[in-house]
Amino acid sequence: MNDPVNALAVYDNALIAGGSFTAAGGTVSAFLAFWNPYVVSIEDDPDDGDEPQATVPTALAISAVAPNPFNPRTTIWLDLPRSGGVTIAVHDLRGRLVRTLWRGTLAEGRHPVAWDGTDDRGQQAASGVYLVRVVTADGEQRAMKVTLSR
Repeated sequence: MNDPVNALAVYDNALIAGGSFTAAGGTVSAFLAFWNPYVVSIEDDPDDGDEPQATVPTALAISAVAPNPFNPRTTIWLDLPRSGGVTIAVHDLRGRLVRTLWRGTLAEGRHPVAWDGTDDRGQQAASGVYLVRVVTADGEQRAMKVTLSR
């Protein structure tokens, strides 16, 4: 990180660091940074009872969007049951592409993806309802509504 951490929290098995930094963990962070996105939950292994075991999602899902409604930034939590190519994009209600948030390969697990309310040109999107759409390389898709309130 390029500046001091002002707060730490654990939410949904992810470590969240808050501060005035703009880069953390090798990614652009804009005041929040998330670590350990691959672990969805820690459970006791019924076979040995001693070692905790990480589990991964069983289905593709947008598990949460928080905050929603949002201004100026929201985090989309994506659950991937297997590694592979993924595109995460924001569309308006007419289906027009507003912003591509991610296009590439992700490992299985839970991943936070932030949207700062801007389009692909860096312009502020208008207040309104948008669809966050996730499409995997094998064609599986999910979508969730988000509301930008300026």
